[in-house]
Amino acid sequence: MGVGAFFHHIGTFFLFAATILLLIASISSPVIDGISILRVDQNAGYYTFGSWGWCFHNNGGDTECSRKMIGYNPADLIRKNDRDIDVSGAGENTSKALTRVMVLHAVGCVLSFIGFILAIGRGTATNFLSSLLSGVAFVVTIIVLATDFAGMAIIHHDANDSNNSSASYGSAIWCVVGAAIALFFATILLFLTCCAGRRKNKHSDTENKVEAARASRRFNFGRKKAAAV
Repeated sequence: MGVGAFFHHIGTFFLFAATILLLIASISSPVIDGISILRVDQNAGYYTFGSWGWCFHNNGGDTECSRKMIGYNPADLIRKNDRDIDVSGAGENTSKALTRVMVLHAVGCVLSFIGFILAIGRGTATNFLSSLLSGVAFVVTIIVLATDFAGMAIIHHDANDSNNSSASYGSAIWCVVGAAIALFFATILLFLTCCAGRRKNKHSDTENKVEAARASRRFNFGRKKAAAV
């Protein structure tokens, strides 16, 4: 296996890893309430906030989860059990609006998966498309990662400012960080191996044309020599 093929396999693996990590973020609360972007612990229980909504686990062992939806209001939820939390109107509106962008977790996951399938093909055209999709998925992931931190940082800060609440980032947001890193390296490796493959094909075509020209000249020379005899 050549060096180009080796790096191609590494890039393909990074794409696969990014797909899995974004899938984990996409199935966070309320799909799987144990996976969260942010967790807020309060006296009455704790909230887990995810891509499609939230879950609340009370101290009695009961769990209440929202329906799956695009966008929700985490600031309003954490105030229900802790009146000391003071989230500004602008902060509440910002965190609520940015939860709508979390749909990009699933978009990035789909783009990464399609890029991974194309990368398996090992053709020059499919390699180029896979590197292109990986780059687009990287941009999408960076956008949603920035909005995840921006929106949840408001809730994280205000909850930790209260004596009755504490907040911590969940595993899902770190999965998005890992996916962004994996997509960055996948894009570079797949693009480089794609370019190397094109140069190799051009070099091979040139050698074939030169060899064909030499064979033609040898054939014509042989014909001329036979005719002379």
